[in-house]
Amino acid sequence: MNVHWSHLLELLRLRGGPSGRDAAELWEVLSSNPVHHRIIESQGAALWLYRRLHALGIDLGGAAGAALRRSAHESIASGLRVDGETMAVTAILRDAGIAVAPIKGPARRIATDFYPYADARSTLDVDLIVPRSVAFAAHEILVQHGYAPVRAPEDAIADHFHLPALIGQRAVAVELHVSTAPWLSPDEAWSRQSAGADVIARDGAEFNIAGPTELLWDAMSHAFIDGPAGFRLRGFLDGAVIIAAQRAIDWDVIAGRMAAGEIRDPENGHPVAPGQMRRWIATAGKLAGLPLPPEFEFDGQYPLESMLHWRSLVVQRVSGRPIRHRLIEESIRCEAGMPLTPCPKDCSIWARIRRRTATTLARGAYCCWRSQYQAGRH
Repeated sequence: MNVHWSHLLELLRLRGGPSGRDAAELWEVLSSNPVHHRIIESQGAALWLYRRLHALGIDLGGAAGAALRRSAHESIASGLRVDGETMAVTAILRDAGIAVAPIKGPARRIATDFYPYADARSTLDVDLIVPRSVAFAAHEILVQHGYAPVRAPEDAIADHFHLPALIGQRAVAVELHVSTAPWLSPDEAWSRQSAGADVIARDGAEFNIAGPTELLWDAMSHAFIDGPAGFRLRGFLDGAVIIAAQRAIDWDVIAGRMAAGEIRDPENGHPVAPGQMRRWIATAGKLAGLPLPPEFEFDGQYPLESMLHWRSLVVQRVSGRPIRHRLIEESIRCEAGMPLTPCPKDCSIWARIRRRTATTLARGAYCCWRSQYQAGRH
């Protein structure tokens, strides 16, 4: 039985998804694919799918259900470790008089009362933002409390937007950010984090969590910062949960930042095309199950179904991890409007030729397959 990856996307949709009976049929078809679980895990969507199926009352018996349940429980355990570390680190910094706020995954986990399913994606480390003026002091305070830095903070702060990670007893990485993106000044980042923030009580402490406009913008920013890895389902979930919550998003602010070219390609520094950003938001909106302002749907969505189908074919039929990686990465880069994978700066001319040949062939293979795939659907 052929798997239609649209089944997965329907099961993940946060609003207006299938009924319990329809969902059970979709899950039966999806789980019949021998690599379905491998694909779902690679997308960081196991816990998300598990919770959606559980909410729909789907029986997760059999080997497929057991595998999904095991992955979900592992993700839950990882998230709880992150929660514990977030509480511990913020308490240490506050006791020292350091202003601090959770961002990225930890922020969403704290704000689940506002954004259901915001904690249904894998989170492995603690991301916090502090004013730049106290960043080194905050880093030193954590070192004094037993946190081990992976390298000296001076090695990163000059050209990056967070200090090197610190590792504590929970073996969870802690990153102190001075900004939320490499192109955004620390003062502006802290201002955006603070303005209109929600004050949320959790475990006896209060946290300032950025409002929905900033959370949506940061989710999209980090998708492009992370390159092809940012276009997994877990990245779109970060946007979908904000849209699905139906809180007030300032779409004029989003559009203005797009027009200003604020988000930049981390490899070449060029502004990301507004059309690509609109496609990202439209894709997140599709997974949220809600309509968006018309101007954000003008450019369509990323073809997640065909991208997942291609990934599953590569995983099943191509041997050799480097080849599989190249075929999958270039398919994402193609759809996201990214250039071919660049060579490391210090590689030889022959290495550059090999890399360019491999990436060109990989992208060509995907484009040929995509044309046939689309023709077969019409």
